[in-house]
Amino acid sequence: MNTAVIRSSNIVISILATGLFLLAVAPAPALADTTKTANFSQGDRIVLVTKVNVRATPNGTIVGKQTAGAFGTLVGGPSNANGYTWWNIKYDAGASGWTAEDFLQKPVVAASAPKATALGVLLTQLQHQVNALSTDITSIKKALTAAAAESQ
Repeated sequence: MNTAVIRSSNIVISILATGLFLLAVAPAPALADTTKTANFSQGDRIVLVTKVNVRATPNGTIVGKQTAGAFGTLVGGPSNANGYTWWNIKYDAGASGWTAEDFLQKPVVAASAPKATALGVLLTQLQHQVNALSTDITSIKKALTAAAAESQ
């Protein structure tokens, strides 16, 4: 029995001499996630750790500069060029474009401030202490004034 076999990357079709055919489909290989690295993903907020050149393409023409401490959002990449991993960054101000990952970090999120009620309790306690101290000072002044009057 003669058969013809047609193959593609994940499909095999065998056509039998009788006119019947067999179809085998292998699952497609998993695609690597090309929108992130171990440190960053598209959409992440970043801050620069040093002054950088901003480029039109990965390792391409310089279109501007950004200073250390500049914030931005990763909108494209990563892309590898010239030994660096590059990200397309929409900076909050100034030139936007491609910057090497080596000069980026995620911003540190500050701890949240105490709740207003806790802060209010602390302020009330402080006010009571100030009032008590003020009363003590007034009593001391009266005692000193009385003592001075007696000594004359």
